[in-house]
Amino acid sequence: MKAIENQSKKLNTFTLSGLIIGPILGSGLILLPPLLYNMIGNFSLIVWGIILSLGFIFALIFGRLAILYPGDGGVSLATKEAMGKKYQLLTSFYLICAVFFGPVAVLIIAAQFIQHYFPSIPLELLGFYIYIITYIALLIKIDFLGKLMLIVSSAITLIFFISSINILLSVHEFTLSIPTISFKEFGYSLIIVFWSIVGWEVIGNYSQEVEKSQTLTKAVKLSAITISLVYILTTLAICFGEFPKDEEFKLVWLIQGVFGHISDDILASVSMILCVGTLILFVGGVARLISSLKLSTYTSKHLKTMLQ
Repeated sequence: MKAIENQSKKLNTFTLSGLIIGPILGSGLILLPPLLYNMIGNFSLIVWGIILSLGFIFALIFGRLAILYPGDGGVSLATKEAMGKKYQLLTSFYLICAVFFGPVAVLIIAAQFIQHYFPSIPLELLGFYIYIITYIALLIKIDFLGKLMLIVSSAITLIFFISSINILLSVHEFTLSIPTISFKEFGYSLIIVFWSIVGWEVIGNYSQEVEKSQTLTKAVKLSAITISLVYILTTLAICFGEFPKDEEFKLVWLIQGVFGHISDDILASVSMILCVGTLILFVGGVARLISSLKLSTYTSKHLKTMLQ
């Protein structure tokens, strides 16, 4: 009976996908498509094609590694198998250090999107409040959190699907003009948009939370396809949509056709949720990694309980 109960608390294909899609889309979906379009115009279609292809490859590689070397240590277990314990600790150290910087940036981004609702609260303090919300979410049972993130990720995906398709169906004439850019601009664009595929490297840290290995494979493929479709439709809508050409593109324009005067509120809510989701995925993954390394009695005992 206990074994059946534990199995029911595992992530299935859809709840694991919910835990993946929203966090990997993260702040990148809000910031990168308009930023890239304002930089290089319709050439962004080519850049997104390259990056999303790399993202799909990344997803398959890290998904496969998670199956071959399951455990809370994630991809570091593959490093240990190939190069030894010393290099496992080195790669783990790099990922742990990244959590000291990445989450801070994400917290500030989330705070910026909602600051106009709280004008009297300093940006840094607002970011701290968002961190508290994230910490509370990390204490939720993993199976319930997966279901919650599935609902949220599905809603956000539908918002951008419907909005993008609505714009594309409203276009009277499709004309594609690809501008000429320098090699420097091309390389700079690739570096910026690479942010959109960051996140797949921590999927392996959740390999112990799935029902079976096939679940992880299906979830990774489903998530990669969904994430790619969201970015593709969003980029196509931005490039072909009939928006003002004399000013920088704003992402809120993308959803105004469907959601009207509440578009700003929806975009602020979506931004907040995506940023918190990213923090949950990374901090939860790194907590599992630290626990697996058994760096101290305290970390092994207390971090292992996070998101269980």
